Amino acid sequence: MKFSKISYDRILGDKTEAYQKENDEEDINKVIDIIRPIADQEYLDQIARRCFNSYKESADIENDPNASL
Repeated sequence: MKFSKISYDRILGDKTEAYQKENDEEDINKVIDIIRPIADQEYLDQIARRCFNSYKESADIENDPNASL
């Protein structure tokens, strides 16, 4: 099983930076308040996708009679 890190800070930072580029007059605290729910959902979606893919891969291996563990 391959493990990879999902960085909430990177997701929040990237989305905040992109929003601020188009709305440079906004206060950073307001921008974070706007972006946080979007970043939260993206983070949870990435975790769900990776967990599902890991589960699917392990299920495929368990069902494959030719797979070696």
